[in-house]
Amino acid sequence: MEPIPSSTEDTSLKNRSLELTEYVKSKEQDFKRCCDLYFNTHNRGLKRSPLYPSIILKDDNTRFILRVLQVNDSNFIWKLRYFKLFNLGRMELYQAEAKPKNIFSFLENSFPEQVNNFMFSSGLQENLGKLECFNCILKISPRICKSVYFDQFIINYHQLKRLISSYKHVRIFTLGCCKLSVPAIADFSKALRHTQIEELRFYDSGDTNYYNWKEYPDQVNNLIKGLGSSPDLRLTLKMVNITGSGISKKVVRKILKESGFGKVNVHS
Repeated sequence: MEPIPSSTEDTSLKNRSLELTEYVKSKEQDFKRCCDLYFNTHNRGLKRSPLYPSIILKDDNTRFILRVLQVNDSNFIWKLRYFKLFNLGRMELYQAEAKPKNIFSFLENSFPEQVNNFMFSSGLQENLGKLECFNCILKISPRICKSVYFDQFIINYHQLKRLISSYKHVRIFTLGCCKLSVPAIADFSKALRHTQIEELRFYDSGDTNYYNWKEYPDQVNNLIKGLGSSPDLRLTLKMVNITGSGISKKVVRKILKESGFGKVNVHS
């Protein structure tokens, strides 16, 4: 028979329950405040806001999307500099028309302490290393827990090394519609020391609009063999996804095998 809790223990349980209730309420209020702020920066005539929040207080489901496609969107991000978002399951940031200072401010001041899955898209094929916020993107990396997705950027292998080194702790690392310039086999052994990456995804990176891996396989050859210089990645990597890259699975499998990734699956 379980012992009856003492009055002290009972009071402690009540206090913890009250603290949890207040915590949930505070997060709901934070979310409402954030949404109210957003809608107040927009004209009432819009059919639907570019912000699609899901008010579910579970890390894996809470989703916050910012599409900076117009001036009001950029203004909203600027106003967010006074407000830090709570932890999220997923954040998607599309910065097509954002002023650089606004994105920088958002990442520096408003980005949550924890985001399970983060997607960052330029929408304009920008050079990642020349972005004002590039160092901020590297700085926030410890806050991303499970996966990261970079979309529509031009990335050279120096930038890629810094980027993948900063995010080597995530399970899934994705580059979508990115132009990857890898003119030589780079050494990733130090950059990927103690990595936990299990899956690399190159969605449409390598098709005819993005350096055409089919016609110029040396780019993907240099990339994979460079990654193969990391003994830790050779242990953790399970899957390479080349959907839309234009290069055949057979070619990629051959390069993977030559690079020490013989047991890695290829998906397209």
